Amino acid sequence: MMSSIFPFLVVMLALVIPGIAPATALEIRMPVPPGEHPRLLFTKTEVPAVRARAATEPGQQIVASLKSVRDRWAKQLAELDDERLAALRKDSKASTLGALTTDCRSVALLYVVTGDAQDAKVAAEMFRIWLSAFPGDEEIQPVESWGDPNAALAYDWIYDVLTPEERQRGRKILASLVGEPTLAQFGKVWWAGGPTSTNRVISGANWLAIFANSLILTNLAIEGEEGYNPVLLEKCVNRFHLWLSESISPEGTLYEGMSYASGYGTHFAPQGINAMRLRGVDMTQPSNVSQVPFWLAYETLPWGFESFDHNQTGGQYSPGVFTTFLAKEHPEYGRWMWRNMLGTGHPDPVIGLVNGLPEASDQAPAALPLAHWFSARGLVFCRSGWGERDAHFMLVTNPIGAGHTHADQGSFCLASNGAYFIADSGVVRFDSTEHNLVHIDGKAQAQVQGGLDAFIRTADASEYADIIDTDLKLSYERILRSDGEAWWWEEYNPVERADRRALFVRGVTGPLLVIADDFRKDTNEHSYDWLAHMPVNNPVTTSGRRFTVAERYGGKYVHTLEKGCEATLVAHDVPAGTYHGWLLVRSEKTTAAWASNDLAVNGKACPYNTAYFGRGNHREGWSWLGLLPGKEAEIEVPAGDLTVTLRSNSGGAIALAVFTRNLDWTPGGEIPEEGEEFIVMGMESLVQGDKPWPISEAPKGVLEAAFLGLNPPAIQVEPPQAPSPRTCLHAVKQGVDMRFLVVMAPHDAGDGRALEVPASGRGQVAVAVSEQGMDIVGGVVDGGSTTGELETDGQTAVVSRLADGRLRGYALVSGRRLSSKGQALCVVTGEPAHVINDGQTLTVRGPGGTRVRCLTLGAVTLVCNGKSSPLLPAGPAATVTIPTLPETWTVKVSPDGRTTEVTGEGPLPLKFRAPEETNVMVNGISRYFVADQEGYMYPCLEQGSVTIGYRNRPDGAALKALQTDPSQGEVVDLGVIETSWRGTTALQSPTGHTTLRLPLPGPAKYRLTLGYAVPAVGPVQVKVNGKDLASITPTSPNHPERHAYADLVLRADTATLELAGPPGLALYFVRMAPEPRPLPASEWRVMGPYAGNFEQGRAAAEDLKEDLFKVWPPETEQKLDAVYTGPDGKERRWVPGDSQAGITVEGKVQPAFQWTFATTAPQAGVNMVNPLGVRKGHICYSVTFITSPEDRDAELSLGVDWWARAFLNGEEVLSQRPKRFSEADGAQFNGDTLISAPLRLKQGVNTLLVKSLGGSGSHSFVAYITDPGDLQIAPKP
Repeated sequence: MMSSIFPFLVVMLALVIPGIAPATALEIRMPVPPGEHPRLLFTKTEVPAVRARAATEPGQQIVASLKSVRDRWAKQLAELDDERLAALRKDSKASTLGALTTDCRSVALLYVVTGDAQDAKVAAEMFRIWLSAFPGDEEIQPVESWGDPNAALAYDWIYDVLTPEERQRGRKILASLVGEPTLAQFGKVWWAGGPTSTNRVISGANWLAIFANSLILTNLAIEGEEGYNPVLLEKCVNRFHLWLSESISPEGTLYEGMSYASGYGTHFAPQGINAMRLRGVDMTQPSNVSQVPFWLAYETLPWGFESFDHNQTGGQYSPGVFTTFLAKEHPEYGRWMWRNMLGTGHPDPVIGLVNGLPEASDQAPAALPLAHWFSARGLVFCRSGWGERDAHFMLVTNPIGAGHTHADQGSFCLASNGAYFIADSGVVRFDSTEHNLVHIDGKAQAQVQGGLDAFIRTADASEYADIIDTDLKLSYERILRSDGEAWWWEEYNPVERADRRALFVRGVTGPLLVIADDFRKDTNEHSYDWLAHMPVNNPVTTSGRRFTVAERYGGKYVHTLEKGCEATLVAHDVPAGTYHGWLLVRSEKTTAAWASNDLAVNGKACPYNTAYFGRGNHREGWSWLGLLPGKEAEIEVPAGDLTVTLRSNSGGAIALAVFTRNLDWTPGGEIPEEGEEFIVMGMESLVQGDKPWPISEAPKGVLEAAFLGLNPPAIQVEPPQAPSPRTCLHAVKQGVDMRFLVVMAPHDAGDGRALEVPASGRGQVAVAVSEQGMDIVGGVVDGGSTTGELETDGQTAVVSRLADGRLRGYALVSGRRLSSKGQALCVVTGEPAHVINDGQTLTVRGPGGTRVRCLTLGAVTLVCNGKSSPLLPAGPAATVTIPTLPETWTVKVSPDGRTTEVTGEGPLPLKFRAPEETNVMVNGISRYFVADQEGYMYPCLEQGSVTIGYRNRPDGAALKALQTDPSQGEVVDLGVIETSWRGTTALQSPTGHTTLRLPLPGPAKYRLTLGYAVPAVGPVQVKVNGKDLASITPTSPNHPERHAYADLVLRADTATLELAGPPGLALYFVRMAPEPRPLPASEWRVMGPYAGNFEQGRAAAEDLKEDLFKVWPPETEQKLDAVYTGPDGKERRWVPGDSQAGITVEGKVQPAFQWTFATTAPQAGVNMVNPLGVRKGHICYSVTFITSPEDRDAELSLGVDWWARAFLNGEEVLSQRPKRFSEADGAQFNGDTLISAPLRLKQGVNTLLVKSLGGSGSHSFVAYITDPGDLQIAPKP
């Protein structure tokens, strides 16, 4: 019997935790004997301490919230009928997310606090519903599970009010969740130690945190009793400790993104930590968890409560379990975080009462530097200060394997002067078109989570300026593919160069942001598109090379978060007529929550559901809210007074009201002026009530910007495509080598600051001027070295002068020379370098051996390639020679094995053994790393992740095998032509002539890409199937280059490629790849949703398979006019895939969707929220019709969130997904990584049906098909 081994209340488990030798046995000290409760987070002896916390003022707020849950359920239980009971039983089995068990836990905690019999009764009745959802006692069998932590906590806290039979049944159910089927997941699935692309605990790591802690709590609820699984506990503790050590970077960032620190993925982590601490094991030691508040401080926007909405996050903080825990456990930054990110008002009840309530602090983290590079994560933040209107800049990259990432490597955001100027698109908008990037012929980075990498070379900061130097080449060039068993790279959008450099300046006139892009795809001319996104409420205007982003409003406004404030906007002598009316509103600075207020026009109330605004989303700016008294847009106003009554409920900010009798007018970026056509009611017309609204005033934030260059790009503003909340600024230039240089100057309207582009600079210099002085910015774009106020050959540079002409500071980015007004400030001998001088510190960054001579401006400290030392000798000028590092690597591992310091510049890839590694420092910079199966660690440097190989990049030997005449060439190392390419093989032809026969998958449009090098410059003639293509003119000898040919229509299964060039022509790359055609939403009809196991919380493989194989009417026939009745009694019919019906009410996009869900890839697929309102889960069907002129082969590529099957003409499409996975869960397509499948089209009309099952975050798919240009694809036959 299990109980016989527990008389000493100590279990010895060999927990293999990084930093602790595997042989170390940790003692798991059982806090109380088996069967005694409470035992999970506290014992009976600690209940008085819980009650004491509940008796405090903030504790009473928690108790009040718990009582509201109790009262709501007491009413529901009293009115319970059979239908509602059945629904609750289904919901209760939704494990970690079930509403019943979540609320049951809350009422059970209330009982712990009060000891009240009524609280016990409600909690017990709720728990009995959970008990009744499972089979009879004799039928309960072990199942694969993630546990049920809420049920476990409720069981623990109301154990004494349950009957012996209920306790026994509860134990059996909990035991069934932690048995052998659950244990069998370890080593198989990625969240339980199965294979990952990085061999690290990074990808999708929030699942690991949920999985491990849910099972820890479920298991420990029956600790020491029959069914308790100590082996499972050991594995869960080990896995979660890895999460704390690896899924949190050494500097505290979560690779999952900001939302996962305060919400989904961490909501049971602190309970798991508390439970193990009660047993003498602290899973946070050693780990990086204490650094998380440090990271969140930098993420927070200047006004607090929000962050940049990059990657899969809406950018709203919430007072969740993990953040409450962090604020209490790590007060150094946690207190500021609690006040400025979370608002202190709603702590998590469990952590607040068990761990204690956090204290708040208004004091800004002034000791923190204004800039920080989270180098292992790939994030850089720069601020001009910690004040509410200071500037805040972010540049993001994402490491390979990180979960919930977007195609946004190198994207940036900017907030300043109270406004969000350059924005991300957030949450499920993955595609590069939704991010602030450079596109080449409309294409940028591949849309795949965790499948891209990029490299921030350096990020140097000073009090005056910060320089970020980023290499984005790999993020364009390749995409990570997987079949579920292995991972490989495929080429996606290869480029020769993709450099983005950012210069953030704390100038004398105010902050400046300069983005300097330097791109080259190949030797062809291309269209280069520079995109930036802005909140739709901040109007954008353009003029030539300039653009301006401005808040819609600046001035006085009323605002509150209190309930019951009352005021009235009054206009007198209003002409009678039919009017439309709007309020100009903004959300208050606080955590996001449901919000509404009471509005009335001339005493007639506007429905509450037409007045949603007020809490959170402050960054979205001032928006127009239509006034709909009595739900009517047309407002009949008699002659006389016009009033708008404002009564706060949840609060918000209101600036003014506008009314007009021009019923065709709709509000836009500009506020109309009072006059014959408009009635404008501002704060001067406000009459306060008994409880007045507070009044504040804020100036309008403005961003002035200009593209520099002799020939600036053509700029256009693209309005948002519903339901996207972003306007897009689109700048376009044509060429081979392409540079963009954009200068941005945020300030307050009317403050006297201006951004000028003087004629003397020939378009390559801009000057920000104010009473304080001037900041001069320039750089080489397309006209050689700059002239005028600033002379440089650098990619960009800045010089700041005070009003009296004195130098404040200067910076040079990737250049050799900087002068201003005839005065040489910096001269570099050797390779280009970065230089910053703020008058205190001279910062120099460059290759070893480079000499830099600078004007010192009195600086006393030198920082050279990251190392600080006194600047000697003192004087007006200094010469610095950058040290040359040895061409070898020196590796030092710390005694605990957790940190490795590497110095040198040895051969790449860099690898070493350090199996307990969590932090790799390469030349003083913490770097992300991947591992292999043999225990080697590989820091991700400019070569990116090197443990994964290419599948579609042939080497020299592979190219030789394609030669029609093997005597035409030989395999050589490309290093004999260009030493930096050593290790890459090529096929070299002594005569310069070679012919290859390339295999093709079938009729399609193809793109031919050639990688070549020539010993001497001369034309290279190219033929495909005997047809001459445009000849190639190499730009320089002995330099590997690429050239591409697009839109080659080929129909056979092979193609003959002939090349004739200078003798010694070397081919290192040849790719003839189909360019598949996207299948946009407009080409689909969709139907659904149909609920199944997934909606009931059952997501095991057999449950998913059952959902995917259950046949609904749309699967048996695709009659577009058919109407079916669903199991819920509602009609199902085919609707256009590009419909917005699912997110609109009375023709208006609803905010709940506008900010959260949108089209994933409008050019290639369907997001089910748009046409059907399906946010996640459920089965949906999509159909399209493909007319082919002949019988032919084609290829379908499908990416889905999260499972799908496809049928062509009624036959299932079999994909390249490994059979063992598709047989297990029934899905031929799984995940957002594209999976290909062969199709055999018949002549005539072909019906393609996609049956998709959404995941827990969204429901969407993207689809592509090979097409030589003659397929007709439409949403109807």
